[in-house]
Amino acid sequence: MTTLWLGHRVENGRAHISVGTNTYRPGGIELGEELAFGSLFTLSERMRPDRTAVELPEGFNKAQVDHVYESSQRWREWPTIPCEVDGREKVLSHRRYAWGWAGFICDVGVAGVKLVAVDVEPDTIALRTVRTPQTYGFDPSQRLSVSDLHEQADLAGDARLPLPWADTVHPDQQALIDHHGLG
Repeated sequence: MTTLWLGHRVENGRAHISVGTNTYRPGGIELGEELAFGSLFTLSERMRPDRTAVELPEGFNKAQVDHVYESSQRWREWPTIPCEVDGREKVLSHRRYAWGWAGFICDVGVAGVKLVAVDVEPDTIALRTVRTPQTYGFDPSQRLSVSDLHEQADLAGDARLPLPWADTVHPDQQALIDHHGLG
């Protein structure tokens, strides 16, 4: 079981997971669709090969966003598994793309949770709420300034998931290129 603390990124060997809460809901969009779009968009962006190693064809960006949008509209069809959140069973919806998977849990608080993972299976995830955020260098009772955010960003390192395969196109990405006649 991989235990994650909400709002914290976990790295264990080659396994990488980003966890975040969703705080924005545009009017008229269901929470599930917003979470699905946000998590799958993040995954699709992070799974792109390094632009200095692979040149994706013109039109790929639009094809990728269209794919994410269409997939997020069908969020109810995503595979689901039980997931423990603070000791209670919840439902984790997930979708695989390229070398990882994107997932979300709607019924956590009022905002839901988005997950993006590589080399960790969805059925191994358990989430716990951070009770002492000071442990992670964050004091919620203090106001953050722009300089604080810059300092925290410098400490966190590169937020992108490392891609040892950054010099190749994944078959899922190639399928988008072929489907849209971009190659």
